[in-house]
Amino acid sequence: MAEADIPRKVRRFLREHITSLYQLEILLLLYEKRDAVWTVADVNRVLRTNESHIEKQLEEFHHHGLVDYVEQPEKKISVSHCVG
Repeated sequence: MAEADIPRKVRRFLREHITSLYQLEILLLLYEKRDAVWTVADVNRVLRTNESHIEKQLEEFHHHGLVDYVEQPEKKISVSHCVG
């Protein structure tokens, strides 16, 4: 796929918010299941990586308005309307 095949808005989003493939994997997972509410452990069960790294990425996404925190018995996240 050539860069020209990727819409300009998508390229800009990637440049502004994504610095690694790892971040993209997390965000794509959350977006794919955007009706779900996730814990760090939930994300880790799917991606099988380090929970502290996931938490760091989610904090960064939250800082940029890409995910929202939902306070339930434990801290959970959901994909923000900004991503959709």
